[in-house]
Amino acid sequence: MSQASRPPYEGTTRQLVLAFDVGTTFSGISYSILDPGQSPTIHGVTRFPGHWSDPNITASVSKIPTVIYYDKLGDPCAFGEETKHKDIAKMAKKGRWTKVEWFKLYLRPKSAPGADVTPNLPPLPRGKKVVDVLADFLGYLKACAAAFIQSAHGNDLWESIAGKEDEKKADSIIYILAHPNGWEGAQQATMREAAVKAGLIRDEKEERLSFVTEGEASLHYAVQQGLIDVKALKKGDGVAIVDAGGGTIDISSYTKATMIKKDKGTFEENSPPQCYFHGSVFVTIHARIFLEGYLRNSGYFEDLDKIMQIFDTTTKPMFRNPNQTQYLKFGTVKDNEPGVRIWFGQLRLSGSDVAMFFKPSVHCITNAILEQKKSSQKPITHVVLVGGFAASDWLFEQVKESLAHLKLNITRPQTSTNKAVADGAISFYLDHFVRSRKTRYDFGIVGGVRYEKNKREHRKHIKQVGEDVLYISPSGDQMLPDNFGRMLARNVLVEETQELHWSCFEIAEGETAEFKLNTPFWCYKGTMENLEWRSKDEANFAPLCDILADLSPIPPEVGTNPSGNKYCTARFTLVLYFGLTELKAEVEWTDKENDNEKKRFPARIYYPLQIPVELSEME
Repeated sequence: MSQASRPPYEGTTRQLVLAFDVGTTFSGISYSILDPGQSPTIHGVTRFPGHWSDPNITASVSKIPTVIYYDKLGDPCAFGEETKHKDIAKMAKKGRWTKVEWFKLYLRPKSAPGADVTPNLPPLPRGKKVVDVLADFLGYLKACAAAFIQSAHGNDLWESIAGKEDEKKADSIIYILAHPNGWEGAQQATMREAAVKAGLIRDEKEERLSFVTEGEASLHYAVQQGLIDVKALKKGDGVAIVDAGGGTIDISSYTKATMIKKDKGTFEENSPPQCYFHGSVFVTIHARIFLEGYLRNSGYFEDLDKIMQIFDTTTKPMFRNPNQTQYLKFGTVKDNEPGVRIWFGQLRLSGSDVAMFFKPSVHCITNAILEQKKSSQKPITHVVLVGGFAASDWLFEQVKESLAHLKLNITRPQTSTNKAVADGAISFYLDHFVRSRKTRYDFGIVGGVRYEKNKREHRKHIKQVGEDVLYISPSGDQMLPDNFGRMLARNVLVEETQELHWSCFEIAEGETAEFKLNTPFWCYKGTMENLEWRSKDEANFAPLCDILADLSPIPPEVGTNPSGNKYCTARFTLVLYFGLTELKAEVEWTDKENDNEKKRFPARIYYPLQIPVELSEME
């Protein structure tokens, strides 16, 4: 969407929106200054500290390497573009610094497709967790944004938004963090913890930090850049967004829902978004595995790191033809070993071999688009590729060729493809095109349910698990444990403002109790329909989060069980908001002493730290 068609900012005070796209290999920053009565514009940070000191860099650069050097004490020494300087490389070697890259992939959900990538990842520094490294990098990105904004707009503007000593002014900065489609609540919780450590927000409860999936951010970018002609799309037409990044391939599909005015419309998710570990770093990984075997017994095996650097910076991004030999110049004219095709300091690679390094990524994208089309209830007519990996001509042409029989309109940006997520994250905040999202799994609560002999399903379950599982509640009822109360089914479209209600109660012996809600919220990732008991497919159940709340505002109801013993019950309704980019919860209860008035208070969503086991082994 253009600035002219974006409505003026209706707030009464100036605010700054900062979006950080922390990618596996490269990261970027976009921002918007919100002035009352002015139409917001999206800007990008195009100069970073490593560029200020290099007179040879005159063009704008929208991204920097997602790389940090740590010294032996665990303190960061160099970030981003600074890590590419020759002096830094010499200092790192002399000081035995640790180079940290691809650390974003340590955040991945363990259950994600292809998540077993740890053997291929560079290790984290000893004593550092991924949250610490991410916090250091987020703090650096904030400093980069501050320096650029002060240079581009004047120091007075920055001070008016984020005065160093004025705590209230810090509230004027709103942060948007993008993450892959496959990241869930646990990953968001880790990113929020890192944001606190980095000083972006004061505590984890602050609402100045929001999240957006890379797929949804890319949709916003595609709309505002005119890659999707919203006016030409018919209602119900679908668009697949492929964010091909350094680490992940994120696939999302959206359907045009409504047309508001001019070039602005709204979209709804067509199918649950997907995330795969087949980004550009895996082309590098496949190449390295090949070259390790190829050069292992040669005299140039020790040059493998240098050769891989040449492959990453020249061969991979420039590859176009599998019939052409690829030349990796890493040495001098004196470097020759014909047995491994090294002549005059150049390693010769067959173009067909290089094409094989790309093949898993090409297959991933084409198969994922086919899967999105298959699972979508609406036709997909357009495919847009964005992200740094989408700049590869070979990848783009291979995807087009693989999908040619579907006659899809497949496009990518004509300019930089790697600004999509950061710019799109700002557009997500300003324009908000997506109003409803699809669920990926079944969600609900596992707990006890009153045993009823006249229910066939109850009798059948008891026959399978045995009567020993029955227990007596304080009210005297026989209870069956392990019941899955499904609140929301998979592949269901949920509006942002839609509330999901679930009647609950907490019960205890005696006439008084200090009730606190502490219940796991589960997702079911299996294929069984209308599943009532977790034990029937326990391997495919996973706790999504814990829902916590102090229930003391709710007056307990006192009753007497058949044995004559008193018990008390706190009855309430759990209200969940699933249509947002983050899960939110509230507790609603009926105040019977005040004309049955409905009252609410917030519940806390807690995600136990879910990082791969191997991280703790590295500490």
